[in-house]
Amino acid sequence: MFLGNNFRGTNLNIPVHRGIVSQQEDREKSIGKQVLQVLLPTIIVAAGLTVIVLLTPGESDIEPYRQQVEKQFSAEGAVLSFQSEPRRRIDISSDPYGGKLGADGYDEWSFAGSAQPVWCGYYENKDDLDWIADAISEDGSSLIIRVGDSTTVSSIGTDTDRRIYRTENILVYYDGGDSEVYTILEELYGRPIADGSKSAE
Repeated sequence: MFLGNNFRGTNLNIPVHRGIVSQQEDREKSIGKQVLQVLLPTIIVAAGLTVIVLLTPGESDIEPYRQQVEKQFSAEGAVLSFQSEPRRRIDISSDPYGGKLGADGYDEWSFAGSAQPVWCGYYENKDDLDWIADAISEDGSSLIIRVGDSTTVSSIGTDTDRRIYRTENILVYYDGGDSEVYTILEELYGRPIADGSKSAE
């Protein structure tokens, strides 16, 4: 059969096919760019929010203890006079021992008839409070902290009015000398772990 002079056998080229394929590739690239333009800002925003969430501290674990004290003291007519931010351990005025009690947060409560407030320190980790409670001397005049072979003693002097109480995650300090406040604290927390009156014995 006569095929003419234009026959090229298997090397026959059909340019129209390249044009169709090229248009299809361009369309796919265009769609890909559009999808990327839509998704990229979303990905960036999501990543930013993730970083913010990771860097923002969650609700402190001391809140249940703080709420417990608030309920107990409010029922006794006490008024909250100061409340710290959670996890502030470095303020030297944050506790009676110059900030060395290391509470994760603390409050001060005023009782009618008492010139001195009741200090309440809250600890997320019970072991931290165990360590601090063990370091308080019998009359509360000293904080004896032992780390390895090193011992640090912080002394605040004797005070026969001083009483220190504790629960599992709460440390309570009072040196106001009001017998009614002592009664309330002992009803709530039992006998003090440190009693300043013992310094006079």
